[in-house]
Amino acid sequence: MPEEKSQYEKILKRQARRLANFTECKLNQAQRTIAIDFYGYKSLKDLKLSLENGLAATDTIKLLEFDESYECLISLQRNWENINAAFDEVDYLACFDRIEVIACILNMKPSEFENIINPSKKR
Repeated sequence: MPEEKSQYEKILKRQARRLANFTECKLNQAQRTIAIDFYGYKSLKDLKLSLENGLAATDTIKLLEFDESYECLISLQRNWENINAAFDEVDYLACFDRIEVIACILNMKPSEFENIINPSKKR
């Protein structure tokens, strides 16, 4: 489990760094956004403790390990409304396209991400 915990913490840090670079917000602000608004935890500390203790929700793990697998897409689908509602409340994200923000967090090109979540619509 320590290896997984370390791996997940590295992923969280990379996600926060990408979001901070994309939006030009502060790194700690991006970390909070990811923990609270993207993953739905009360704080970054709570998310890290859940990962450390092996108590993180399956959807959280699937989003951390995001790829084009059916399981990951289902996890994203289950959390889509909550993520969007939470992001609506984050002032610094208001001027960014939601698809681009989520694609950035998941380390995907926006067009690839769009094709995954909406395969019938081609850009």
